[in-house]
Amino acid sequence: MSNLKISAFIYAEKTPTSPLVQNPKKLNLQVENMKTEQKVTFKNITMDTLQMKLVWTDDKFLEITGTDATIAPGKTADLLVKVKKDRPDEYFNKSFTIEVNDKDHTRMTVPVGFNMKPKKEMIIKKGGK
Repeated sequence: MSNLKISAFIYAEKTPTSPLVQNPKKLNLQVENMKTEQKVTFKNITMDTLQMKLVWTDDKFLEITGTDATIAPGKTADLLVKVKKDRPDEYFNKSFTIEVNDKDHTRMTVPVGFNMKPKKEMIIKKGGK
């Protein structure tokens, strides 16, 4: 009889399948707090230097800067997402998509919501109160 020895890495969280890790995952901008822009950070978790580029956005609603970034291994790049003042709709849910130059040409889509914060009288409390 022989002994079998197994070595393994155990991840507390799901292992990322993308070469970049994004924070935050979704942008929720609101009129009530006058938040019309937000930073999104992308971290390169590969051993390769990656080039990022914007491949799609609805430019009638969003202005995105910093998308042509080169990200070294372990480093980050920040994008700035701004809501356009002359947009066709007051409130919206849109997105933008970036692509990196890894072997799979990975694309990541970031949802962006621009909404009015619900007023207290619009929130239904538990128990009807």
